[in-house]
Amino acid sequence: VCVIDKSGSMRGEKITLVRKTFQYLLQYLSDSGRLSIVIFDHEASRLFPLSRITEENKDKIIQKIATILPDCGGTNIARGMKHAFEILKQRRERNPLSSIVLLSDGHDKGAQDRVAQEIKKFGADVKDTTIHTFGFGNDHDPQLMTDIAALRGGNFYFIQKLDTVDEAFVDCLGGLL
Repeated sequence: VCVIDKSGSMRGEKITLVRKTFQYLLQYLSDSGRLSIVIFDHEASRLFPLSRITEENKDKIIQKIATILPDCGGTNIARGMKHAFEILKQRRERNPLSSIVLLSDGHDKGAQDRVAQEIKKFGADVKDTTIHTFGFGNDHDPQLMTDIAALRGGNFYFIQKLDTVDEAFVDCLGGLL
């Protein structure tokens, strides 16, 4: 499940880089995997349901990603993560390993504690789920993003330019495989 921050702090270059990053990452995903997309600011919603990553769905996903615009709302990472956990809980097929990928600038003080509480609530439904975080913008909060990734054995990656996505995503995907 990919969780994308569309709060006001993601305006400009950050959201553009998030869209480009996501389009780039889709190239590496095969149709044996499944993907869902959650967007959030102070609220959260599912942008794309949990679906196989077919070529047809890749085109639909790219169209959906293009519609993401930063809102003037605040940032509530825990709400976006809760939505992702609900998607994982409701899935009909369970993989031996699942992952949540958070794309944000991390401008949400104390979010790691609220995300930890959500993990506790979902318990067994997310026990085999890793969380990887991707930080965008020079003003991102690396400590918060690192702390959230560490809650479920994942890694934090800082994305400054599109050409740094390669290495980060290969490392992230390698850990999942």
